Amino acid sequence: MKYVISNQVVLSRQPEGPFAAHISAFAHSMSERGYGLWSLKYQVRITACFCRWLVQKKIGVRRICSEHPALYLRYRYRHQRPHREDSAALRHFIEFLRLEGVILRDKKSARRKTEVERRTQAYEKYLREARALVNATIINYLPFIREFLKDRFGDGPVTLSRLCAGDVVKFVQRQALRLALKRAKLMTTALRSFLRYARYCGDITLDLAAAVPVVANWSMTSIPRAIPVEQVRQLLGSIDRHTAIGRRDYAILLLLARLGLRAGEVASLELDDIDWNTGQFSVRSKGGQRNDLPLTAEVGTAIAAYLRQGRPQSTSRRVFLRAKAPIRGFIGVSGIGSIVRHSLERAGIKSPTKGTHQFRHGLATDMLRQGATLEEIGELLGHCHPQTTKIYTKVDFNALRTLALPWPGGVKMNTLRQAVQEYLSLRRGLGFKLHDAGNGLLDFVTFMEQHRATYITQTLALAWAQQPLNVQPAHWAQRLTFVRGFARHRSATDPRTQIPAQGLLPFHAKRARPYLYSDEEIRSLLCAALKMPFRYERGECCRGPTIVCSDY
Repeated sequence: MKYVISNQVVLSRQPEGPFAAHISAFAHSMSERGYGLWSLKYQVRITACFCRWLVQKKIGVRRICSEHPALYLRYRYRHQRPHREDSAALRHFIEFLRLEGVILRDKKSARRKTEVERRTQAYEKYLREARALVNATIINYLPFIREFLKDRFGDGPVTLSRLCAGDVVKFVQRQALRLALKRAKLMTTALRSFLRYARYCGDITLDLAAAVPVVANWSMTSIPRAIPVEQVRQLLGSIDRHTAIGRRDYAILLLLARLGLRAGEVASLELDDIDWNTGQFSVRSKGGQRNDLPLTAEVGTAIAAYLRQGRPQSTSRRVFLRAKAPIRGFIGVSGIGSIVRHSLERAGIKSPTKGTHQFRHGLATDMLRQGATLEEIGELLGHCHPQTTKIYTKVDFNALRTLALPWPGGVKMNTLRQAVQEYLSLRRGLGFKLHDAGNGLLDFVTFMEQHRATYITQTLALAWAQQPLNVQPAHWAQRLTFVRGFARHRSATDPRTQIPAQGLLPFHAKRARPYLYSDEEIRSLLCAALKMPFRYERGECCRGPTIVCSDY
């Protein structure tokens, strides 16, 4: 006798067991999530078999746990061939029963947290509630802090008051050897944040954040890798917009290429964010900010075509949904990146990168070539600071960035000469050359020894920086910069140190205005060069290009 589960699934016999009455609702739930007919039938059949096995084993509702699906599959595989969807189907069924309140979630044994875990969780709460950082930043910070505390205190009590600059330096030195440059830079950023938090809580008194070394990983060392306009046009033309997936991908690529959206902003876009009447839409940017952008006719037409003829039916409010079950919005940026990568491969385009940010770079570069100002570009891209726009465009920006916080020397009080030598040695070990700074700081130490000074003061630093008198002010400002960097380092171990204030010797370098030679002047220079005496006779050694001066 056949038993009808739904209008799509029919079983050969009626389900048995305590969960038999929930199989029909389970089938309806899986159908709403976008599973195909074959997958839906298979999941219903294996759940019906699982219910019969529970009856045979006399397992009641209150006794069932997450281990029973694995036990059933072990029993099933002794009689039938394994299938790749077996485990997933039972996992979906168990999760459905938990959501419906039929069975309870497994009780996890309460494990006693270590002191390191408690400290890390308190720091996580501070970042989430007091600093309002996004989840991605918190996830990146916590492993470094957990590793730092475990490295310093082990499994014992965490006494932050015992931390010193040497502990921070040694940890960074060990970790920097095995980490990539960007990862090492992230580690130092996380350590500074944690040490400021510890000082804020009163656990430490010294500013140990100043003792965190700087990794030699400068920004703007290369031109942003932007996809050319021709490749964008070729990519958009290669999308098959006759299919639902093609209409979705085309709309996503237009948002990336025409408006410069980030992958996360595209993935999180919801139906309520689009105002079709005013022709605008709102995006969720970094830091939880929302920016209103114009919905151009090209982008709006593509999104409307996808919503009408491509978007699957779903209760999700996300604009762009997965094409495969379960039908839902993209969880993160990886889904958008996968669309871009596969679209580039299908079109046969060898782009600068395979990521989504190349469209953002390409839009900024193209707008700059079309005459847009940096302020206009920054407003469209959602930048909070003009400096960010300069980094993206990389046009007429060749000035070097100033050095960040210096590498500290150690934890014991020592002479200034020893501290300078350790400071230079450690920073050079991280990739900094410090030719002029090294000579200048050694001369500064000699100056301090002549004045019998054991710690840095602003008065002495200013007096040394303004030597000699017959030089340009730029030289004075550079010498004071050397002392200021070393003073920040020294302040972590000697609280008496005075860091020279910014602006004591202000100097703003002005680039000389280039002289452009006219055509007449170039001709005159070339003709004058031809009249210069030759070491050899013309044509004796080599024959170069002939230059004709019509004016002579």
